[in-house]
Amino acid sequence: MSTAPQLTDREGTPVVLERAPEENTYRIFYAGDDRQLGHADYLDRPADAAFGRGVERVFHHTVVDDEFAGRGLAGVLVSAALADAREQGFTVVPVCSYVAHWITKNDWDGAVAPVTDEVQEWLADQE
Repeated sequence: MSTAPQLTDREGTPVVLERAPEENTYRIFYAGDDRQLGHADYLDRPADAAFGRGVERVFHHTVVDDEFAGRGLAGVLVSAALADAREQGFTVVPVCSYVAHWITKNDWDGAVAPVTDEVQEWLADQE
C-alpha cells in the first residue's frame, strides 16, 4: 500500500497506515508509535461478472479509539484504504456507514457497488 505523501491528523501529527491482509484490516498508528489508533475492516468477495466487476472489497466496520476522537483519523484511514482498494482494482461496497458517508461527502471517484441484501447475507455468513 502506498502512502506517498506524508499523512497527518488534524493537528499535523504524522500517521502511518498499514494493511494487514491476514486480518482483513487497515490499521492507523502515529509515526514512531506501535499503539494502534483505529482500523477499517474489510472482506473481499467475488463480484457479479455480469456487471464487469472482478472482486469487491466490502468495508464493514471502521473504528478509532475514543481517546483519539476528533483528530480526523477515521477520515485519513478511510481515504487511504479506499485509495489502496482503487489501486488494486477493487469495487468498493460500503457496508460501514462511515465509509459510505465518506464516499458521498468527498465525491470519491472509485468504483462503488450498492449494499444489497445479497451482500448483507454474504457478510453475515462470513462471521
